[in-house]
Amino acid sequence: MVWASVFWKIALGVLLLTLSAALGYIWATVSSIRETVHATHDFLRTRIDRMFDRQAVAEIQNQIERLKENANRLGDTMANIG
Repeated sequence: MVWASVFWKIALGVLLLTLSAALGYIWATVSSIRETVHATHDFLRTRIDRMFDRQAVAEIQNQIERLKENANRLGDTMANIG
């Protein structure tokens, strides 16, 4: 009877140890996946920001050119009036 009690205690101990190791492995795997997702998110965020920055610069340059053209036209119009 005593041997059966010892056997179940050992079996339970091994089971808990195995369960702890499995949970540790799962936790490490999920943590690794999480880090990968964060790194991918940061990479994509940087790329998107750069893309929008390039588009914004191009749009600003386009607007500057239009303003210069309008200023030249205004100058010509003012010269024709005066």
